[in-house]
Amino acid sequence: MIKKIDAAADTAQKYIDYLRCPLCASALSFGPPHSIKCRKGHSYDISHKGYINLFCGHTKIGRTYGKNLFAARSTVSDAGLYDILREKLCEIIPRGVTLDAGCGCGNLTAGIFSGTGKNLTFAVDLSKDGISFAAGNICEHGLMWIV
Repeated sequence: MIKKIDAAADTAQKYIDYLRCPLCASALSFGPPHSIKCRKGHSYDISHKGYINLFCGHTKIGRTYGKNLFAARSTVSDAGLYDILREKLCEIIPRGVTLDAGCGCGNLTAGIFSGTGKNLTFAVDLSKDGISFAAGNICEHGLMWIV
């Protein structure tokens, strides 16, 4: 079984052209063993949980949106609250690249990823806890979790 960090690194390496450095907007390149960097030397590690943290700012979001909130949201999602929405989104999202900006706990994103034939999917959230929770539940080639 492939490790989450390796699946995330493989996806990052394959689709690195979609990403830019958040500090200088230059192109990023894959740098072994598990990091990405820009030509100006800004470097970002790929987490062992399977996500990339590109967020360089400071925010109160970590105190507001913590692990407990994402676990609760996941419980609500797992209970089927978003099933109809997920099904409709899978019907209308074309094949290609999908962006979920503000993906939270990642349940809806994971359902859309699976339901659209595993389109290349970028799942982004400002909460490191949210992305960590999401990547901990599903980490596959073609699904990139990004803070």
